[in-house]
Amino acid sequence: MYSFSQLCCVGYLCYLSVLDIQKRRLPEGLLAAGVGVAAAVAVLKIFLGFGPLLLSLAGAAVGIAFLWISKITDEAFGYGDSILIIALGLFLGLWKLLYLLMAAFGLSAIYSMVMMKKQNFQRTTTLPFVPFFGAAYVILLLARLF
Repeated sequence: MYSFSQLCCVGYLCYLSVLDIQKRRLPEGLLAAGVGVAAAVAVLKIFLGFGPLLLSLAGAAVGIAFLWISKITDEAFGYGDSILIIALGLFLGLWKLLYLLMAAFGLSAIYSMVMMKKQNFQRTTTLPFVPFFGAAYVILLLARLF
């Protein structure tokens, strides 16, 4: 059975996916709330003995690295996506975050290849990335990796 926090994460990612598709922008307040809730869940997991603090902090550090990538690429990978990675890193921990990132980047690569073949997609076409996070998270939940 899936935990309440996992189902809340699915709902959060679905909502952010819709916003990312429609507006191509993620609300800062909603992202900040996600980081706050993820930090609270990480602290609760630590106190209940479900995970070490170091893995949650390392997961957040991956998101901070993506913030740096966003800055040096002039937001080719958006700041909102990077802040979401911080939240997911705190919530999931380092190793599960890395699984999620591999799955999300893999899904986006497959989607991009199909769209380049079918439509007039170019290499420079931008895509909303949060839907790939959501799809990857659901796939990994169903595969029982989380």
